[in-house]
Amino acid sequence: NLTSITIPASVTSIGEGAFFNLSKLSSVTFEEDSQLVSIGDYAFYQASILTSINIPASVTSIGYFAFSRASRLTLVTFAPGSKLASIDQYAFIYTENLTSITIPGSVESIGANAFEYSGLTLVSIPRDNKLGLTKGTREVGGVTVNVIYTDGLISVTEADFKVIAEESNYDDTTGIVTVTVKNNGRKESTGYNNKDWSVVYQVTPVTIPSQVVD
Repeated sequence: NLTSITIPASVTSIGEGAFFNLSKLSSVTFEEDSQLVSIGDYAFYQASILTSINIPASVTSIGYFAFSRASRLTLVTFAPGSKLASIDQYAFIYTENLTSITIPGSVESIGANAFEYSGLTLVSIPRDNKLGLTKGTREVGGVTVNVIYTDGLISVTEADFKVIAEESNYDDTTGIVTVTVKNNGRKESTGYNNKDWSVVYQVTPVTIPSQVVD
């Protein structure tokens, strides 16, 4: 009947089958500064109502069938600075609601069929990763996914895109001001659907008394 658990920071390993078949387990929390190194085989097997888990940075391995049949699992995150090196075979098999995951760049191996029969369609990973994964359609842990880089966005300077007001129009009947703006920077922009950007503001008309003067 266990529904939630907080794992002390001093715990270094979650043993084989530690929380096996806890079908009412809905929350797993790790204390701050966790020293956890490994999540063992079948550790959370069939935790069928668990929806999310944040794995501590100290964890280096996730075992065989560790989260298998956690059928409502939708979010798996890894703490910043993750040292994760391996995800064993079948670790997330039958996690039908897990559609995306960000894999730390430290991961060196993902076992055969680790994500088989999951809902996984998107994997994000640093460009500099130890798996040698490149972006595009790839096979990861037994499923075909789209791989993207977590560091794929390139910053631009303010001068690259400089939006200026091109024209404006005020309809005194509706009280709507339409402002058309254009990009006047170094980078080319065609706006939305190859049209200039338009920003629409709703303005409430105000009647100024005739006795008010400059």
